[in-house]
Amino acid sequence: DITKAGRGLIPQKLRRWLSDEQTRRERLRLYAFLLGQCGDEQDAKLLRTFLEKRVASDNQPLLDGVFTAYTLLSPKEGWEYTIGLLKDPTTQFLARYSALRAVRYFQLTQPEVVSEKERLRALRAALNHPDMADFPVEYLREWKCWKLTDEVLALAKKKDFKSPIIRNSVLRYALRCPDAQAARYVAAMKKTDPTLVADQEEMLRAMEET
Repeated sequence: DITKAGRGLIPQKLRRWLSDEQTRRERLRLYAFLLGQCGDEQDAKLLRTFLEKRVASDNQPLLDGVFTAYTLLSPKEGWEYTIGLLKDPTTQFLARYSALRAVRYFQLTQPEVVSEKERLRALRAALNHPDMADFPVEYLREWKCWKLTDEVLALAKKKDFKSPIIRNSVLRYALRCPDAQAARYVAAMKKTDPTLVADQEEMLRAMEET
């Protein structure tokens, strides 16, 4: 509905709101996304400038709508910029998380804009960060996408990825993945920590019922 509404809006107002320092920060991602529906090539440049100004800020808002809009208006440049920030470990967490949410948008809402190969490339980049690896793992499980199973299971052996939140997300992924290596991982976990496996299975059932 928001996408359809955006196509009929006047881009000049959205440009003005995005450029106005007095605009409430929680509205910026929506205004940018709407501009992505009705703007033009010049607006892609405006959004790039907008992002460059904010991704390094300590007080940045959630920017997923801006990343999404930039890619919609300039698919090649916008996507590469998004991937570049997602790969870079020096990029602040919230900017990387916003970029990942843009990947999620293209997976669920407009998959024709960004190929599956490119979406998987972005998810691989996100899997390399200990502070956010659980998010792409959860996305992959929810989407029933098992094409990165080797990369997901490998997280369990990486030194910096042993936090409970990552360990549990990997286990939940393995519990639903139909691949043989996932079954072997679950079998091994049942031997070492059967209570954890049972708890995560119960959590999955609760999540899937809602």
